[in-house]
Amino acid sequence: DAQVISLESLDSSYLGGAHGNYYYEGTTFDTMTGEELKIQDIVTDMPSFRQHATKDIDKYLQENYSDGLFEDYQDTVEQIWESEDGFNWYLNESGIMVIFNPYVVGPYAMGSVTVPLPYSAYASFLNPNYTTPETISAGNGELMEETVTKIRTSRLEGGAQVNYGDLNVYMDQKNEFGGGTLTIELNEQKE
Repeated sequence: DAQVISLESLDSSYLGGAHGNYYYEGTTFDTMTGEELKIQDIVTDMPSFRQHATKDIDKYLQENYSDGLFEDYQDTVEQIWESEDGFNWYLNESGIMVIFNPYVVGPYAMGSVTVPLPYSAYASFLNPNYTTPETISAGNGELMEETVTKIRTSRLEGGAQVNYGDLNVYMDQKNEFGGGTLTIELNEQKE
């Protein structure tokens, strides 16, 4: 929708051991201000929302993952409300999607769990400016293998920009660990 853009991103790593690890993170922005939104920005009645959402999250986890949940998973569900970073979420066309990554409420083998909190059940708690049922999912984006290869082999240094047809690729200044942020955006040249 025109008011928000909400993303679910995936990060993965392998640091040795039996398997790698992965992590999903939700991020939502107000498109008018550019500010990242916290759950408190879209919820008008946080105490009631928290009470209902905690109950529904617990119910969903029990119905769908009861055999794999950690014994103390309910404590974890309660604790997501305690810190600003604890509530991992994004919006889609159905509602608020709450993410529990591997090892949060269950073992790695259970995988990442996404619990839906539908607009239809939570409308009375939500700011309508950010949560309209007309929200349409943009789906997943993929780059062609040829473009990925060009990006990987271009060895972008900090501050560099390279254009590949319809894409602009930027690398910001490297951080203290040698990494940086790679930005890929659509080249919107108008004829």
